[in-house]
Amino acid sequence: MAGISTGATITGPSVIRLIVVRHGETFANRSSIVQGQSLDSPLTPDLGEKQAEAVGIALSQQISAADIITMFSSDLKRAFDTGILIYRAWGKPDLLPSADKRLREVKQGPREGMPNHHTIKSARIKWEAENVGECPRWENQGEVTARLHDFFVERFEEWDGRQHTQGSTLIVVSHGGALRTFFQMLGFDKGKDKDKDKDKDKDKDKDKDKDKDKDKDKDNPMKLLNGSITEIRVSKDTRSPIDIDSDRSWFPGWNFELIRRNDTKHIPDELMTTSAW
Repeated sequence: MAGISTGATITGPSVIRLIVVRHGETFANRSSIVQGQSLDSPLTPDLGEKQAEAVGIALSQQISAADIITMFSSDLKRAFDTGILIYRAWGKPDLLPSADKRLREVKQGPREGMPNHHTIKSARIKWEAENVGECPRWENQGEVTARLHDFFVERFEEWDGRQHTQGSTLIVVSHGGALRTFFQMLGFDKGKDKDKDKDKDKDKDKDKDKDKDKDKDKDNPMKLLNGSITEIRVSKDTRSPIDIDSDRSWFPGWNFELIRRNDTKHIPDELMTTSAW
């Protein structure tokens, strides 16, 4: 199953319907090359562009143009082009995606342009052996969470100050690594380490395990396929500030409910790619 649904009501005067989309397949995705920020590979015409169009068609059937607050995208071309193709499903000029660099992919430094089996350490050794000068720097977790926090807090506060008769859906197009970080900030990665430990203990039936891993990629919110849709219900926390544990959340004062994750039901089988990274 590509997505999950809780059956919860997802719209209302005090609710944001947050739709986050991973960009369509790129040439670098197809070749298992790390992109980060410096390698901004374009969408593949045969799959990536069509995946983005499928997202737009699916969302336009589920959400009216009048219900959309706005659409934002990373300023990297692969995400922005995905946003443009999604926008065309409605065709309203005021729904054109706004580019925001805070939604960029995680900066990978020396890994960018290398096969994705390289770690930062191995990529740095390889880079320094082949190049002269200072090795490109990469972002740490704190830097990524800080920029994502700033972006989403701005969006939530903007919405909170609006008249809630003006739409309740926010669409965001970004990247696998950046969105996985955002999901970690929301606490959607619980059980991830436990799953890793279980996987280490499984040495038999490797082929069967591989099939299970493919299914896990679809249902694990930490792994996002190209053109996938994740939907989150965002609402104001009505408890008093003294009752809210601000250390427990990056977004105190707000509640988050996962409605569907890594949903690819809108993408025909012949347009699916298996790149979750």
